[in-house]
Amino acid sequence: MSVHSKKSARIVTMLVDGRKIASDIAEELKAELVSVPKLKLLVIQVGADPATESFIRMKKAFADKVGIEVTIEKFLDTATTAELVARVQKANADANVTGMIVQLPMPTSVSTREVLDTISPAKDPDLLSAESKTNFALGTSEILPPVVGAIAEVLARYYVDVTELSTVVVGYGSLVGEPVTVWLKNKGVDYALVTSQTGDKVKIIKAAELLITGAGDSGVIKPEMISIGVVIVDAGTSEHGGVMMGDCDPACATKAALMTPVPGGVGPIAVATLFRNLVLLSRRAAK
Repeated sequence: MSVHSKKSARIVTMLVDGRKIASDIAEELKAELVSVPKLKLLVIQVGADPATESFIRMKKAFADKVGIEVTIEKFLDTATTAELVARVQKANADANVTGMIVQLPMPTSVSTREVLDTISPAKDPDLLSAESKTNFALGTSEILPPVVGAIAEVLARYYVDVTELSTVVVGYGSLVGEPVTVWLKNKGVDYALVTSQTGDKVKIIKAAELLITGAGDSGVIKPEMISIGVVIVDAGTSEHGGVMMGDCDPACATKAALMTPVPGGVGPIAVATLFRNLVLLSRRAAK
């Protein structure tokens, strides 16, 4: 059943259960991986930020559930760009490493872009290297950036056709806004982009039938800023007083037809999508 379209006669308010969707994907991957050699994901971590540790634990827990081996290599925050580039190059050449991720953020002393660009697209389930991003922009990538994949998963499961709705993207960061706009362009979708430089933000957001947020500014979008019946995909996670929050005030759910909560919405699905990407990359490598 479609939860929203331009022709909807009534609004059915639903909160997306991202943990349930992630669990469904886990079961699919687990069944698929029974007949293949064990896959290995290398996680390169620099420093010991608590939020970073939390994200890595989430990924490790999912991997354990589906039977994928995760190796975490920790570097001190004094690690140099050259050290990290050398480690990535070694992993590129290691047939036992199916894929790798460099956990962000990294210390400002490190050239994050140089490290990420060293990752081979064949081992880049996050699609963070320049070559992977180019392939995605050209429409030649077989996989989607994890957050984009999570958003696509939510919309598909609730029969929301992005081509039918007036779409607004809030934020233009490298993990959400930028890849989401590339995905929308590739699908031929016209959209409005709202950033900190945009004038009359409220007017633009109010016009949205589909609102995708990735600003990382907790609770910045209030119920009075949105229209009744909007579909909200909130991917803008940030920490506020030790609590993970989204860009949208939870009260926005009283006006939305469909909304992803934070926590428990896009995040778990993005983790699942990362591992689905890893499986797809392993299939391609086996051809």
